[in-house]
Amino acid sequence: MTSAPTKTVHFITDDDPISLPSATKSSKTLHTIPPEEPQHRPTSSNTAQTQIQQQPAPTLAPAFQECPDHKTHHIYTQRETITGQVGSDQTGQFVVPSTSRNKYIFVLYDYDSNSIHAEPIPNRKQESIKDTYEKVLRLLQLRGLRPKLHRLDNEASKLLTDFMTDEQVNYQLTPAGLHHRNWAERAIQTFKNHFISGLCSTHPDFPLNLWDKLLLQATLTLNLLRPSRINPQLSAHAQVYGAFNFDKTPLAPPGIKVLAHERAEDRESYAVHSARGYYVGPCLNHYHCYRVYIPSTNSFRIANTVDWFPHNIKMPTASATDILLATAKDLTAALRQNQQNALLLPPDMQTRHALTKLNEIFSSATKPQEEIPATLPRVPAIQMKTPVTLPRVPATTTEGYLDMTATNR
Repeated sequence: MTSAPTKTVHFITDDDPISLPSATKSSKTLHTIPPEEPQHRPTSSNTAQTQIQQQPAPTLAPAFQECPDHKTHHIYTQRETITGQVGSDQTGQFVVPSTSRNKYIFVLYDYDSNSIHAEPIPNRKQESIKDTYEKVLRLLQLRGLRPKLHRLDNEASKLLTDFMTDEQVNYQLTPAGLHHRNWAERAIQTFKNHFISGLCSTHPDFPLNLWDKLLLQATLTLNLLRPSRINPQLSAHAQVYGAFNFDKTPLAPPGIKVLAHERAEDRESYAVHSARGYYVGPCLNHYHCYRVYIPSTNSFRIANTVDWFPHNIKMPTASATDILLATAKDLTAALRQNQQNALLLPPDMQTRHALTKLNEIFSSATKPQEEIPATLPRVPAIQMKTPVTLPRVPATTTEGYLDMTATNR
């Protein structure tokens, strides 16, 4: 019996031309396929129809079949367009100038990350505004949030607009008197409310001329409370700076009174071990440290060990009732001990009986009493009275309105 010739699969390389004869010359044999067995063809149409009916319907195996214990992770993507819209403006003058001679706050609002950036400025001159804007602009560019459209007040200086043109940032000036056209106006109100609440929590003796040192923590905590528009699962601070680690950088109420520890190398032999100061903000580049202002030296210090002294909230202490209850529980636990203890009196002694009786008195006195529901007093029914007719009020005319508002014209 003669064997049928084998079939060879050829692989055509990319360098070969498309023509078939030349491609056959450069082909490579991958594997050999055995010849197909000859099939018996039906002799008649009725026999073929019978065999087709007897054959089962072909079933297509699914490309992927989940098992009962199979775990899958579905990933969905969503495309978000980065608009690059920002808005900026300056606040009014603060009540007192700071030690760094700052009087105003420059506020910039980024629409995509929903973040608010606040920087102190000494005046409202064009050089100060331009330098502060450039500082925030470089930050956003470094974080991948390059501004494309900037809305600002109609009093923008030519120095600032020329700088935006050089940075390829389009700008729009709001009309005079229509401050709601600028996104920064709402951001200024939000920031001022947050900053004022922080100033109210400072110690009464905290020097107010250090208000610009509190801006770092004010903007940090404010952006931690605001969700990002790009990813609502992240905060505005996480969108710009990354995730915030509270263990690495702990926070405290601004302006709280503290005692900063002084190392043995930095103090005299019989000097106190701490210095009185005020907490002004976190140290972002140090692990578990605080930035403290020391009035005695009129300087700032980075301290890693501090003791807190809040003025509005008292430190939790045990009251007289709590001390008595704890003593009664300790006495009860000691009297119930069955093991022999050298410090505990024998059960047959008179002192032990007196302590047991005293324990029963304390136990009955400290038991919570059952509340007896109080009966509500009967309220007499209110009798309906005849409604009183209101006097007729003459309509206000245009002349009367002008007379009433004459002082405002």
